[in-house]
Amino acid sequence: MIKINPKPFIDKQKEIDKLIRKVKSQRYRKRIAEFVIDLIYKRVKSGYGVTSDTSPAPSKTRLLALGETAFVNAKSVARARYIRQRKRANLGPFGTPSKSNLTFTGEMLESLTSKITGNGFIIDVKNTRRNKGNLTNKQVANHVSDNGRPWLALTLTEQRIVLKEYERIVRELTRGFR
Repeated sequence: MIKINPKPFIDKQKEIDKLIRKVKSQRYRKRIAEFVIDLIYKRVKSGYGVTSDTSPAPSKTRLLALGETAFVNAKSVARARYIRQRKRANLGPFGTPSKSNLTFTGEMLESLTSKITGNGFIIDVKNTRRNKGNLTNKQVANHVSDNGRPWLALTLTEQRIVLKEYERIVRELTRGFR
């Protein structure tokens, strides 16, 4: 009969439990949430939205052209004037005057925030006043989504990218685990 000392197994189990608690901690969920915000920001600044912000796995699609939503029955002259105005506006990184970034200045995208809840997080738009006008960023976000330009969702490809990032974090934490 072989006698096995259970202490090393118990110690290893405690280390594993500690690692799991660490991975589920707010610090790492916040890191993933910021990663998701960055993905959405870059996709929208590149002129892409999603087919639906209510489906679990929407596909990536081009946002409607600036003239199609900025003007009713827009003529090319009005669209050209709008693009010239945007060239003068500060569009931030990844923004270009001829690609839609949902709003005139992209200010709404700058107000994306994350909130840690339970075992996950929520990505939302801060309900703050915009630099110009009476609307809040939240009101603008709702208006944009309701008028055929959904954007606040992750495509299936982006979901896979987030999972890969999460796996990378777990590998990083387990590197010192022996």
